[in-house]
Amino acid sequence: TKAGFSICTYTGGNGSWGATNTYGHGLSQAPEFIITKERNVSDEWSTFHAHVGNGGGSNAAANSLNISTNASLYTNQSYKAYAGVMPTSSLVTVEGNTTNSTSSNHVAYIWHSVPGYSKFGKYIANQDANGTYVHLGFRPKLLVIRNIGNAGDGWRVYDSAREPSNVMNLSLSWHNSNAESTGTSNNIDF
Repeated sequence: TKAGFSICTYTGGNGSWGATNTYGHGLSQAPEFIITKERNVSDEWSTFHAHVGNGGGSNAAANSLNISTNASLYTNQSYKAYAGVMPTSSLVTVEGNTTNSTSSNHVAYIWHSVPGYSKFGKYIANQDANGTYVHLGFRPKLLVIRNIGNAGDGWRVYDSAREPSNVMNLSLSWHNSNAESTGTSNNIDF
């Protein structure tokens, strides 16, 4: 709980449309980022992020992102992986086949921000030559960026182990099997 990270496994309760179930996450506050995957079938990696905004629904839990593709924010209101119910300080609500399929075994990786250790949030790019400044309160070791409005942009991952100094231009992608990117169009500074 000190790291704001939990790994949960559970068996889906009912994957029919509109059927919801809950499970406990064991953290001290509501999660901000959740990645869920069925372990016994081939399906997408459903992802909840508390800071994506309402998208096509009433709150962030009415939308989802998929780690294994570069698709934009999924806002289909007939299917909501996280049931349109924001996680609480004790429970996560799930719905549908990728997060609640009957008899499927699921794993969920769950985080919330911890000052000085981890930070989850959003920013709006400014198109400035110097880029957008985002204050975290610490120097990160890992940074994951996802453009939620553009289907062409995927999950870009930077880390200080491969590049300990600024300017950093080596990145990996979660959404494809491409080799490490070394282009200069996505340079960042930690």
